[in-house]
Amino acid sequence: MSITYRKGGDSQSLGVLELTKEELAHIRKGDAPKHLRFPLDVSKWRRSAVTGHSTGHRSAPFISTEGEGLDRLIKIHQDGGASGKPRSLLASTLPRTALSTANAAEGPTATLAKREMQSWRLLQLEPSSLRQPDPFTAPTKLAANGSHLAATLYRLARASKGSGSVNGSGEAQVFSRIANRLGELIDDVRAVSVDREERRELLTLNVTGSDGTVHPARALSDGTLRFLALTLLELDPEATGLLCLEEPENGIHPDRIPAMLRLLKDIATDTEEPLGDDNPLRQVIINTHSPAVVGEVADDDILRRRQ
Repeated sequence: MSITYRKGGDSQSLGVLELTKEELAHIRKGDAPKHLRFPLDVSKWRRSAVTGHSTGHRSAPFISTEGEGLDRLIKIHQDGGASGKPRSLLASTLPRTALSTANAAEGPTATLAKREMQSWRLLQLEPSSLRQPDPFTAPTKLAANGSHLAATLYRLARASKGSGSVNGSGEAQVFSRIANRLGELIDDVRAVSVDREERRELLTLNVTGSDGTVHPARALSDGTLRFLALTLLELDPEATGLLCLEEPENGIHPDRIPAMLRLLKDIATDTEEPLGDDNPLRQVIINTHSPAVVGEVADDDILRRRQ
C-alpha cells in the first residue's frame, strides 16, 4: 500500500492524503521463507503456522491497482480469479482503503485479511480500569484498557480446574505461576488470588504479601497492575493475534525493565515450537523512547525511525 500527499487547489487548502497503490496478493506456501525473516524451526513452528498449497494455481491478485493520476483504479477481484468481474473504485475519491470495503460475498479472502487487521489490539492499560472489580456477568477476556482483570484470571483458574490443566498447570498452579511472575517485578509477593463475593456478586483480584497482608487490586501500584495484566495475556491461550503496546516501561523501576521485556517476549509465539494452546500465534510490537529498553532488546528486533 502506498499513500501520498496531494496539495490543495489554493494556498488556503491543507491538501489531502491520497491512496496511490493498494495490493493484496496470495503467497504460496513454498515462498514462505522469503517473507518470514526471523529465526524459526521449519519442522515444528513453520509447518504448524503456515498452511496452504506449495505451488498454488492463482495468479491474479485479490486487490490490484491500475492506471495513473486521477484515473487510477483500485480493483477488488473475486476469489475465482479471472472468471469473476472485479469491482473497480476510483482511487482519487476513496475516503478509505478498498480492503475496508471488502465483503464475504465478493471477496472472502480479502474479507479475512480485513478481519485479521481489525483484530489487532493496541493495549492502553489504564490503572483505573485495572483496579476495578468485576461483576459475575463481566466479560472474561482482558480489554484493551485493562478492564476485566479479575474476571479473566478467574476464568483461567476455573478452566484449569475443569479440564485439569492450563499450560500444563492445575488451578492452584495458575495462581502460583502468576505470583511467581509478579515476584520478578516486586519482592513482596506470596500469592495471587481472586475473591468471589457472593453477596455483591463481585470478583476482586488480590495479592498477598510475604507478611500475609492481602492487598486488593485498588491498592496496587500502576506498574504492578500492568505487569499483572501482561502476565495474564501470556497465560491465556485465547489471547491471540497482534498486540501493540506503547512504552511498557511506564511505572516500572529501571532495574525491573529486563523482567518486563522477558515477559513481553514470552507473550509472543515461540518460533522454535509448534503452535498449540501453550504456544498460541501471537506477535508483540512495542513503542519506546527509553534507552534502557532499547539496550535490553536484540538489534535484530529493533526498527528505528528514519530521521
